Amino acid sequence: ISSSMRAIPKRTQVTARILGVVGSWKNTTPILIAASYFLVFGRYGFSDTDDGFITGFAWRIFNGATIYKDFIHVRPPLTPLLHAAVMHVVPLDYYIIAERVLSYILILCYSHLASVSLREIFPDDDSLREHRWVYTSAFFVFSVHNFSPTFPWPTVDGVFFSTAGAYLLVRRKAGWASACVAAALLVASALTKQSFYLMPLFGAAYLCVARRNWRDIGAYAVTCAAALAAAGLTLMQ
Repeated sequence: ISSSMRAIPKRTQVTARILGVVGSWKNTTPILIAASYFLVFGRYGFSDTDDGFITGFAWRIFNGATIYKDFIHVRPPLTPLLHAAVMHVVPLDYYIIAERVLSYILILCYSHLASVSLREIFPDDDSLREHRWVYTSAFFVFSVHNFSPTFPWPTVDGVFFSTAGAYLLVRRKAGWASACVAAALLVASALTKQSFYLMPLFGAAYLCVARRNWRDIGAYAVTCAAALAAAGLTLMQ
């Protein structure tokens, strides 16, 4: 124990420790809420329309089919490809329940990323710093809403990728490396659903408005172009 701690009265030290424990528990509240949602809703219900939509495409890819060539898909390709990859990782007997867990994790992650992004944009707002767990919890609840049971869905993937990319752009210590990763994530969001086509352009606009240096802007542009080219070449094969 440091000399500064010895100078503090024992009662004050105990109070500080209690407040620290309470504060740490507050930060786990969003996780507890997400876990509660899964325990209540995650094991029940299945619809072969929405629940089976992306799952059916993923199953075809898992069994060797090629998207756009062997079956019609009206959206960009990333979401079926991602969830086909999940099939290769998770035993098929547990695939449905694993996807529901993954959906709750993705929604929780982008809810947290949204709250920390707001804190980066408004650093002087004490509520965003002291009550971030409230914002994360609210974002999670409003996102999940009546979307239960959860299942693989392009919007969830797109919001996750776009929120993660946005956070890397607005963080105060962001540099050219963050710009590169953000570009890749925003392009990934555009490859999940048409609603996210403009996200890479919004990212470029933010870099220009925020007056970031030309190295960051150049790195962002080059990564966007490379990611789009890689996606195009992959689909042409």
